[in-house]
Amino acid sequence: MTEPGRAPRLSAAAATAFTWQAQAALVPAAWREPIYQIDSPEHREVFRQNSRYLGRRLDFTPADCPPRFGREVAWFVWLCATDQIGKIEPAYLRWCCEAISLACQSHTREHGHAPESITDMSSSMLLRHALLAYQTRNKRLPPLNTRRSITHLIEHLHLYLSVRCTDRSWWEHDIWDLRVDPRIPQREHEPSHDMAARLGGIEPVWLREGVRFWLRVSITAELLRWSSAVERSRMAARHLGRFLTATGHLTDPVLADDPAQLRMVFTDFAAWLRSPEASARPDRRLTGTAIEATVSQTQVFYTFMVDHADEAAAATGIARWGA
Repeated sequence: MTEPGRAPRLSAAAATAFTWQAQAALVPAAWREPIYQIDSPEHREVFRQNSRYLGRRLDFTPADCPPRFGREVAWFVWLCATDQIGKIEPAYLRWCCEAISLACQSHTREHGHAPESITDMSSSMLLRHALLAYQTRNKRLPPLNTRRSITHLIEHLHLYLSVRCTDRSWWEHDIWDLRVDPRIPQREHEPSHDMAARLGGIEPVWLREGVRFWLRVSITAELLRWSSAVERSRMAARHLGRFLTATGHLTDPVLADDPAQLRMVFTDFAAWLRSPEASARPDRRLTGTAIEATVSQTQVFYTFMVDHADEAAAATGIARWGA
């Protein structure tokens, strides 16, 4: 929800312990339930003034969900207001809460108990239910811009709740966003603050956890600038991970025990990068410069993991990184 190109003004919420109890305690009594009149003086700065919703109190509490769900929605709205993250379209918030309710019911049927928090369900699950709800109402899928808007809202609500309201370390999350998580080491005036590193799409799992360790150490030790760390995560997802998956290297970081065989793997990787498979568009292959940079980054990654083998095995929980 943060406006592009502008870092948010962080409130006391960013300096408070990242647990649900600590964050919920910050919310003033008048903001603890998701019930708003969007054109009232206290709410108009956080809501877009949709004419269909003016002049009445609106309850956005997700139906048939544990009470905490409503308070989590209310916390997010309050945070948007206090941190000036961005204005919320009430129609999309209502749709988002409908999706939360449907996802909660689905989770309960599948697991035999209700989830304790919205974060017990993935953002992709929430989005799936949002799209199904739209299709059921309108007998068609939403237009592209509408889908982008609801995706943006759901992902931001889920990300802020996941980061600010759990006690997980910053590197344990699959999305590293400087605007959401001030614990991530960064320069005082980071020019690339609006770039996010996304680790969730990196497959196989052993590669994702290896990249997580590599980038965590590199960022903390200032071995990489933030923009470089983001680019490394993209490289792992778009190229190295896809190559490893396509060639069956799904379970073991040790790609080959014999040095000659290992060199052949990297030769095959370079050849794959020159093929149409490596490009998002078959008619536009990777340039020689891009291929060279990708191979170089991959070599740096593996050299780092070899040099820190024991620490990598301990941090990732994958013993073969220490082989």
